[in-house]
Amino acid sequence: MCATEQEDGAATEDTRSRAARAAEARVLPAAVRRLADDLGASRERTSHVLMLQKGQVLLMRRFSPVTFAAIEKVGVSAPAFTWKSRYRWFGFPIGAIHEYFTPLSAGRSIRAGWSESVVDTQEQDEQWAAAALRYLAELPWHADSIVFNDAIIWDVRGRGRIRAALRYGENLAKVAIDLSADGAVARIRANRPVATKNGFQSRAWAMEFSAYRLFETRWVPTLAEVSWEDGNKRQIYRRIEVEDWTCR
Repeated sequence: MCATEQEDGAATEDTRSRAARAAEARVLPAAVRRLADDLGASRERTSHVLMLQKGQVLLMRRFSPVTFAAIEKVGVSAPAFTWKSRYRWFGFPIGAIHEYFTPLSAGRSIRAGWSESVVDTQEQDEQWAAAALRYLAELPWHADSIVFNDAIIWDVRGRGRIRAALRYGENLAKVAIDLSADGAVARIRANRPVATKNGFQSRAWAMEFSAYRLFETRWVPTLAEVSWEDGNKRQIYRRIEVEDWTCR
C-alpha cells in the first residue's frame, strides 16, 4: 500500500472513530438506547438503508389485492427516503409510484397506463408531516437512525412506550412506539393527516411489525401491516414483506 492509500485509510478510520465516539456521547434516554442495542444499531456511522420489498395493497373485499414490488432507500443521519414501486393486478402491470421525502420537502409521482401525474407537496405541511410520520414509523427498518439522527426528538412515556418526533415549523410529527414483552417493536402508532374532499383530516394510523430476521448485525422485521384505525376497528390496507436489506 502506498503512503497516500495509507493516509486515506487512516483518515477514514479516524472519521469512523469520531462518528462512533459521537454516537456513544449522544445522550439518549436509557429506554431508547436499550431499544437501539436490541435492534443491533451500529456504532459506526452509515449513510442509508436499502431494502427490496414486495406486498399487497388491499382494496375493497370483493376485489383481489393489488401486488407490488418496491425499492426503498432510507436516510440514517437525516430524515429522508425514496420509495419506487411497481404495481400489478392479476399479474398485469397497472402503474408505478415514486415517493420522496427530505428535511425540506415531500412529493409523489404516479404513473397509470400512459399517463403520469406529479404531486409536488413541498408547500403542504400536512403532506410533509404524513411523510415524516412514515419515516418515524419505519424506524425498526433503519435502527441506526436512533443513534445518528439528531433531528429525532425522543420522549419515554412509561414502561414499554416510547415517543419519537420530528419538528416541522412550530409543530411536531410524532409517533408512539409500543414494545412487545420481549422488548421488540411490535407497533408504531400516529394520528396521520390524510387528504379528503374537505381537505386534510387526521386519522389514527399504525404499522405492526413481526418476523424479525438478522441482517448483518441488525434485527429487522420482515413483515409489516399498515392500517387505519377507528376505535376497535382496524382496516389493513397494505402488507409489506422485506426480501432483502442492507446498510451502506
